[in-house]
Amino acid sequence: MIQDKETPVWLEQHFPVREDSPEKAGLPYTNSRGLLKLIESIPSQATWHSLLFFLRDSPEDKHVVHYRDPLEAIKALLRDPALAKHIVCKPKCIFTDVTKEKRVYDEMWTSSWWEETQAKLPEGSCVAPVIIAMDKTQLTQFSGGQQAYPVYLTLGNIPSCMLIVFLPVEKFIGHNLSKVAQLVRMHRVFHKSMRLLLEPLIKAGSEGIEIVGGDRHAHTVHPILACYIANYLEQCLDTCCKFGKCPKCLQKQSALGDWEPGELREQVNTLSTIH
Repeated sequence: MIQDKETPVWLEQHFPVREDSPEKAGLPYTNSRGLLKLIESIPSQATWHSLLFFLRDSPEDKHVVHYRDPLEAIKALLRDPALAKHIVCKPKCIFTDVTKEKRVYDEMWTSSWWEETQAKLPEGSCVAPVIIAMDKTQLTQFSGGQQAYPVYLTLGNIPSCMLIVFLPVEKFIGHNLSKVAQLVRMHRVFHKSMRLLLEPLIKAGSEGIEIVGGDRHAHTVHPILACYIANYLEQCLDTCCKFGKCPKCLQKQSALGDWEPGELREQVNTLSTIH
């Protein structure tokens, strides 16, 4: 859970500590609707936005994405004073002993990738390795559908995360299409949503952004997408492969148990399905 200096004040105002019985606890709500209103009033670290878009070949189908700007989310995480002492700004090499013959790989900042990426940046800059995670969740009502994909963002050098987007998963998308065409349409909506969401990271990762960290010092950071966490279903969605096949290679479904690895899947394979 992300904490900031305003949240404890909010909790103290709305949920004062009481030593008497629960019936006399003086809770500021009497039903679930009141509770939801209180939850919505919790101070937000990054502003929520709504984006309406459509695909070029189906302008009649509108799709809504509720999101936070990933750069705002990154700045909010890095400027949180509660996380300042946990933030790691440069890679480190850790070894098992003084001989330095065996290297230890543990946290992301101990990885060779971070070390190699840091070496490419201007002096005085640091990497902010972006980690994206998602998993489908069930909703009672969401833009005409019953499900959504919440997407979370964290950085490889802090122990916290932030919800940044709800991706649309409409069940009635392209109702006049075949099942295969509907699946392709859903994949296209997903990929366009993610492209619109993560597009700000391209320029920021290349040129860097100025932030004031939780230590009250100015830093130049380069937010670079380093890791994407998803289960098998989301991996199939990401790569536009059929459920039951391998999202990492082009091996036929009947040969997935073979010892010989298949040809690795590339971006061109996914793009050919989308377009």
